[in-house]
Amino acid sequence: MHKGKKVIALIPARGGHDGLKQMNMRELGGKPLIYYTIKAAQACDFIDRLVVSTEDQTIADYCCSLGVEVPFLRSGQLAAENTVMVPIIEEMLVHFQAKGEKFDYLLNLYPNAPFKSRELIQRFLDQAEKNDLVIPLFGHQNYFWEEGPKGLKLMIDKERTSRQRAVKKFEELGGIYAYNLGSEKWRGGPEARIGYCELDFHDSRMVNSIYDLIILDRLVRLPKSLVSDLLKYE
Repeated sequence: MHKGKKVIALIPARGGHDGLKQMNMRELGGKPLIYYTIKAAQACDFIDRLVVSTEDQTIADYCCSLGVEVPFLRSGQLAAENTVMVPIIEEMLVHFQAKGEKFDYLLNLYPNAPFKSRELIQRFLDQAEKNDLVIPLFGHQNYFWEEGPKGLKLMIDKERTSRQRAVKKFEELGGIYAYNLGSEKWRGGPEARIGYCELDFHDSRMVNSIYDLIILDRLVRLPKSLVSDLLKYE
């Protein structure tokens, strides 16, 4: 529980993927990619129930072998590539409501972001107390361009000076979302109060391609203390 309120953590793990087949079961550091999210969630004593939503029996069997609950296989219409998260969350909540079990907060933990920790997940839950929805953001000072009728132009910075002087932009990137289920606006929308946690470069990394898989495979094999030292001196 979190301050006397019930927390459910949902790991969405579809068998297919837009860019990488069977992504969640691809090997990363000698373990399936989903393993790292499961272990991070299992280290969180404030999570009351940890569940996986998948339509894939292989993923379901593996998660169950690690002691994670897979209450049912995801319905076919929610297994499509273009399915958004809210219906998947609602399907899980309806399942438990039918059993008389309700939750105050929901943590949505994407398995293709392996660098989670108990402390990082806790930060999102803390932000959910005062927001309807909490999203992960990675801040940087890169330039963004758009093509208009007169050619390319900078989207935010009025002129290209130096990277250090550029406006800081925030990219929605990282594998943790927190929902305040006690709010009617937890699904988001223009009137929802959206909070955020800013992730550093390392924690915000996600696997969406073979390239990502190769790079992160090397990082995940490094001792955590060495990774921390490397980030201090980047």
